[in-house]
Amino acid sequence: MPVTTEIRANHNQRYLLLRHSGALTTAAIKASRQQTQPIYQLEKINRVLVDYRQADLRPLSLLELDNLASDFAKDLPDCRFMALIHAPDSDITRLSHIKNVCFLGGVLTELFDNIALAENWLSQPEPLNHSLTG
Repeated sequence: MPVTTEIRANHNQRYLLLRHSGALTTAAIKASRQQTQPIYQLEKINRVLVDYRQADLRPLSLLELDNLASDFAKDLPDCRFMALIHAPDSDITRLSHIKNVCFLGGVLTELFDNIALAENWLSQPEPLNHSLTG
């Protein structure tokens, strides 16, 4: 399956939607960041919903994931909140690693297996860390 990324601004709820599919690479993720960086500033958006339900992160090593997550705040300084969507039956080990490293870098990041819950979390004026709040 070829790597594709759909990018769309949700103006009503003020977030950017990235929908990845295929076996992701560092280059593909960095390219999507370059494409979205001006949208954050232009649209005055500070949150993103990244849909990984059709994506495969297994080709990326933990070191590559660590570097990508560490660089997130530097690559996209306007983004402060990120919801990561995974398939309900998927292994979330890699996404959990991304979540933790992004959080340490100052980007409040949460995992969801339901897009409606992720959209609800992102729509809050100041999303809370739902891992701590229930």
